[in-house]
Amino acid sequence: MQAVLDVVPGSVGYLTPILDPAGEPVDWLMAAVSPNAVDLSGRRAPDLIGRRVRAAYPGIHDTPILAGYRRTWFTGVAGTIGPFPGIRPHTGDTPPGVSMLRFGRVEGGLMVSWTRIDLDARAAQRLADTERMGKLGYGVWRVDGRMPDEWSENLYRIFQRHPDEGPLDYDGFLALVHEDDRHMFDERMGALLTHGDRLDVEVRMVLPDGDHHLRVVAEVARDGSGAPSEVFGLLQDNTSLWMSNRRLVSTQRELLEQQRLRAEELTLAGRLQEVILPVLPEPMPLPGLRVAVRYLPAERVGRVGGDWYHTMPLRDGSVLLAVGDVAGHGLPAAAVMAQLRHALSALAVSTGDPAKLLTMLNTVLCEQVSPPTLATAVVARYNPVTRRLAWAQAGHPPCLLFRDGFGHRLARPAGVVLGAIPDATYHTATTGLLPGDLLLMYTDGLVEGPVETVEEGIDRLSAAVVEMLPGHPDDDLAAAVVDGVPRANPHDDTCILAARAA
Repeated sequence: MQAVLDVVPGSVGYLTPILDPAGEPVDWLMAAVSPNAVDLSGRRAPDLIGRRVRAAYPGIHDTPILAGYRRTWFTGVAGTIGPFPGIRPHTGDTPPGVSMLRFGRVEGGLMVSWTRIDLDARAAQRLADTERMGKLGYGVWRVDGRMPDEWSENLYRIFQRHPDEGPLDYDGFLALVHEDDRHMFDERMGALLTHGDRLDVEVRMVLPDGDHHLRVVAEVARDGSGAPSEVFGLLQDNTSLWMSNRRLVSTQRELLEQQRLRAEELTLAGRLQEVILPVLPEPMPLPGLRVAVRYLPAERVGRVGGDWYHTMPLRDGSVLLAVGDVAGHGLPAAAVMAQLRHALSALAVSTGDPAKLLTMLNTVLCEQVSPPTLATAVVARYNPVTRRLAWAQAGHPPCLLFRDGFGHRLARPAGVVLGAIPDATYHTATTGLLPGDLLLMYTDGLVEGPVETVEEGIDRLSAAVVEMLPGHPDDDLAAAVVDGVPRANPHDDTCILAARAA
């Protein structure tokens, strides 16, 4: 009997009776079991063969199973019991399931099959959940018409169709395909039926709540004569994915357009910076001075800023030097910077006094610039005949003077930030310059960084310039300094002016 059960699928066992002297079955021995059998407690065939039913399942006394076995044994009439809660095994923690037993007399014993129907229900529920979460639906269309078509529950949900209406036939399905996709889909379906080509295509469907994008995967089954009998189809509603991709493409296009506009703005800003703040690559010879300047924009892309410098010879033979920094970044700061620089150039025609020039620049910021903006600046005037340097400052870092291999800070005469107080007063300080002296004017990006204070930055800057002094001749020292001094904050604009006294 075991040889017979070895080729039987599912869970099937052959029970032989254990009889008392009167010929009554008092227990049953599992004499043979199909190889893939699993009982309700999870035990497999090797653990079942040779066991007695009463010992393996003590709870069987409280069920109609043994009575059913006895009746079939004596009458030969096959029996069915269930569904009923499974019988807890003698040992083990596996909970009993819901099962169905079928049994009949075969020769000197009973052939028994059992099915764990709660597992079937759970498997069906898992399949339904998978279809629902994956927006999938399964359908069978019978080409030969011998049996009705079949749709899974979620396919009705996808098509917004009540199950009582039954599945759509092919013509009804095709009518819902968007007119722009209908001919293509019909041709592909014809190729599937004629040649057996696997169908895998995305089509638009016009459903009650609007257009949907469905992926259709289908295969064909044929009868013995080779004619198509059934079409098995798996459909997935990809509408949300399609809409997400569409939004992504739209976002990418917008991003590319923004990048293009940003690139154009950067190009414009760069050109604007060059126009309003030209920086000569070589030192400039001015009366009594050799001056080098550098403008170092922030390393962040597009950080056009408000740092500026200005140099010009005055009508009396003296030289005007200035460095300033408008608060903020970008085109607004650059626009204010241009106003201040051009205003200084115009105002210097009437006076070369640094304090008066700062007073007038403060008036420009307070009365003519909107919105209100703050700025710092230092303005100096050098007379090459008297070799005197006069300067005034408005909240700006101190100038540095290097002489005989040493550097020191020039005093900061009183003066508040430009644009802060309408009637602010500025004062002037003076000092003499000797041949070979180096004057350094700069903005705070050179000395104010994230890891050091302004005072520490100024000391570092002074030490760095002192190290550079011995290695350069007079003609290129100013250029070497503006090119070689380290920056404290690469994320801030920096303007440097170095003047070497002749």
